[in-house]
Amino acid sequence: MVKGNPTKEGLYVVRLKVPAGYKIEPHTHPIDENVTVLSGSFNIGTGNKLDRTKGTLIKTGGYSYVAKGMTHYAWFTEDTVLQLHGMGQQGITYVDPANDPRKK
Repeated sequence: MVKGNPTKEGLYVVRLKVPAGYKIEPHTHPIDENVTVLSGSFNIGTGNKLDRTKGTLIKTGGYSYVAKGMTHYAWFTEDTVLQLHGMGQQGITYVDPANDPRKK
């Protein structure tokens, strides 16, 4: 974490290092999500099923905004560093709870 805590009320800034080949299954957030790509790139798509043919590529320096409640997913073809920021209390709910990596 750079500043704050996304699980608490208030401003937060978090950086994530994600390896090539990683994927984030379809999920939603209770508040808006703001993502800036600091290095690398990622693909993001919307819908209840991860579909690599329907995503948008976001490259280094790019920004992605996802409104609260919008179902989306992501995958990474290279090592990537993301910065997420917003107002907490942020969370994540997977469309299929079996895809939640916190439960594995």
